[in-house]
Amino acid sequence: DRPAFEKWDQPAAAAARRDHERDTESLLAEFLAARGADIAYVSTLDASVFSRVGVHPRQGEMTAEAMLRKWVRHDREHLAQILAVTEHLAR
Repeated sequence: DRPAFEKWDQPAAAAARRDHERDTESLLAEFLAARGADIAYVSTLDASVFSRVGVHPRQGEMTAEAMLRKWVRHDREHLAQILAVTEHLAR
């Protein structure tokens, strides 16, 4: 059982959501709400789930724990970008 991790095309998703037409506050609120829901879901998972192996579309086989760690690092990058933009606009 090595399920494929769903491929994510960020530019296509942003275009479909018409993110470029939305205000910053609504985008940030959506991001935070989505992450809150994701954290709530992950917290319900049994520890055995994290050792399961799936197939990442670009990186090949990886455990669910490795995918979760990758996801957290990616979100930290987004949060750093948000902070940088916020600091820039505050000047």
